[in-house]
Parts: sequence; structure tokens; C-alpha cells
Amino acid sequence: MRVLALLPPLVAIDTVLGLHWAVPLGQERPFVAAVIGGGILNIALAIGLAPRFGGAGIAWAILAGELTIFAILARRYAQRERGTP
Repeated sequence: MRVLALLPPLVAIDTVLGLHWAVPLGQERPFVAAVIGGGILNIALAIGLAPRFGGAGIAWAILAGELTIFAILARRYAQRERGTP
């Protein structure tokens, strides 16, 4: 539960960066790429961690997926703010 407690603020930040920033500015491709990348990482980690760590492994896999989405969108946001494409 402690790991999952980190998800609500992270999902909120991802939502703001994705749906309230990227999509209105025409950045749908980076947004979709971030979500797909996070999802693929989530599944890969879940497959690897679940047999050994059970529910805790799944929680860490979910958190890693959301952090990946955040990292991709935050990087894209920073690039756009600096004026680089």
C-alpha cells in the first residue's frame, strides 16, 4: 500500500502534462508514445516481478510505468519551454 500511495499525485501530474498541456498544444504523438512506453515497461516488469514478489512486485511495476510516463512528458515539456522541438 505504501508504494501505491505514491500513484495518485503522480497520475495527477501525468494527467496535467498529458491531457491539459500536450494534447491542446498538438503534442499527441509524444503523449501517446509516453503512455505506450510506460505501459510496455509496466507489463514487462510485472511479468518479471510478480512471480517473485507478488503484489509488491506489481505495485513497483505500476509505479515504474507511471514514472516513465512522467519522465517522458516532463522532458518534452522542458524541451518545448526552451524552444527546442
